[in-house]
Amino acid sequence: MRAQLLCGALLASVQLLAAEQLLAAEQLLAAAPAASKEAPEVSLSKVVDGRGNVIALVAGARTGRRAGRAAPLVSVLLVRGLLRDDIHLRQALPPEGSASVVRVSEAWVGGHAPLRLVRPSQRDRVVATSPAGEFRWYEPDLFSATVRCNLFRLAEATDPDLLRAAVEWGELRESVDVRPGEGGDEVLLDLRAVAGWKPRPSPPVRRVLPLPDDDPAAEPLRRALLEALASRDITAP
Repeated sequence: MRAQLLCGALLASVQLLAAEQLLAAEQLLAAAPAASKEAPEVSLSKVVDGRGNVIALVAGARTGRRAGRAAPLVSVLLVRGLLRDDIHLRQALPPEGSASVVRVSEAWVGGHAPLRLVRPSQRDRVVATSPAGEFRWYEPDLFSATVRCNLFRLAEATDPDLLRAAVEWGELRESVDVRPGEGGDEVLLDLRAVAGWKPRPSPPVRRVLPLPDDDPAAEPLRRALLEALASRDITAP
């Protein structure tokens, strides 16, 4: 009887901690639009191969640095050209000086459903959530068979394009640094680990070049980037 009571108390404690983590994540994302009201730092670039052919367009934006201590730090990456639809990566970090250590990363393709990772302190479990479900694991266990299988299933149920995006993004990052601004690609890096991606012995030659403002692709890319930066809720069509 005592063992059952102890197990019940432990389960309730774990559930309460998990609920607190998700609440902190929701509060962080709810504050993100406030950070986006300031003029964001925007970077537009293109990835070309050895012959100068464009492989992908990459746009990055970040905001929150100048919005005051109450605003989260939000960064967004938009990748165009690797898949039929744009790949969106968004990350929100707690305001400078905040007691919260939760950071939230999201990835979605086109207008499809997102996969969100909530990373609390290193002692707590990572939480993956999407409209298709929820899964939790401890950071060191990412490469275990159980975690890889469950995370793969959650991503596939959320949107199979996320797994394809992880592989394509992994190959692009293998050859060049395509992360303007701050990180933000944690979701795809974790999915890359479970999608069977393997580094190639000799990555292709690629370069990252600035995308001029007068390029016909620049303005549509910038608009799509700023929409992703300002958005709070991403839902499946």
